[in-house]
This record gives sequence, structure tokens and C-alpha cells, in this order.
Amino acid sequence: MDPRQERSRAAITSAFEQLLAEKDYDQITVVNVIGRAHVGRATFYANFRNKDDLLATEVAKVCGHALDPAEHGPAPAVGDVDDLCRLVEGVLIRLLEGGEGLAGIIKGSGSERFADFMRHEVVARALQLMPQEPQGPAASLDRSFLAHYIASSFVSVVRWWAWHGFAASPHALARDYLACILPLFGMGPERESGR
Repeated sequence: MDPRQERSRAAITSAFEQLLAEKDYDQITVVNVIGRAHVGRATFYANFRNKDDLLATEVAKVCGHALDPAEHGPAPAVGDVDDLCRLVEGVLIRLLEGGEGLAGIIKGSGSERFADFMRHEVVARALQLMPQEPQGPAASLDRSFLAHYIASSFVSVVRWWAWHGFAASPHALARDYLACILPLFGMGPERESGR
């Protein structure tokens, strides 16, 4: 991507993030985004198909940074609870760093779209992380079903967290989430006292 296109794309995503902090997702239009970004309609559509595509890109950016093996080394094994906790906690931290705009979309009118895009990202990563021959109850489950269950559970946890004002720490929430998921693989994290 050439530098000019990178600047335009950054201006569009920045404008979108600002608008998310100010108004509900359904109230934001492409015209709002291009006006705030000071780019033309053709520039917007050269980078994104529509507003939903822009949202999907933002969700992928949040998940991608925390889940990208190129940035964090090889994927942790399912048995490495501490590494899995850091991975989940990393996504939660990135969501917090998204500020008011991301919090608004998780709780607001774009909640279902956000959830769909987040599920898609987490399913892809779950399929990479799951062992080919899992132990425990997971051994008898279809891999795709299991990945979708893991992703849907995670998205539900994120939405619950947002609805409760992000009160739980990312670390505590990651531990709680894994305490619910890891028994499927015949294991569980050590529970920590206190939050």
C-alpha cells in the first residue's frame, strides 16, 4: 500500500472511531465518515465496501494484534493455561484500549454486527489453537462446532463485560472465561482468589 493510501485509510478509521465515541453505530453514515476524515467518496470505497466492512476491519484489528502469531510467537498449546490466559487477556486489553467508541458499539445498536465480526475472528484463531486430537469432552465434538462454541462464549463474555461497565479486570475475566472453556479439554486453570 502506498503512503498516500495508508494515510487515507488511517484517516477513515480514525474518523470512524471518533464517530463511534459520539453516536450510535446505526446513526453513523459513510457521508459522516468521509466528512470527518476529509476524504472523497471514491477514496472511502477504494478502501472499504461499506460501513460494515469498516467495522469488520476495526474488529479484525483489535483481535489481530492480540491474536497474531507473528507478533506474539507461536500459538500456545491448549495445555499452557498461563499462555492462553495472556492471549485472552490481550484481546480484552485491546478492547479496553478501543475506548468509548468500541464500548458504545459493543453495547449499542451495532452490537450484533460487532458480535458477528468478533465471532468470525475468534473462530479462525480457535481452529488454529485447538489440538487435532483434543482430550476430554472435546474429543467427541466436531471441531467446527467446538470453535464456534468457544467464539460465541467469548463474545458473550465481552458483551457481559461491557454491559457491566468493564468492571472486572482483563486478567480476572480471562481466567473466568478459561475456567468455563478448558474443562471441555479435560483440564482447568488454577483459580486465583480475589479480583
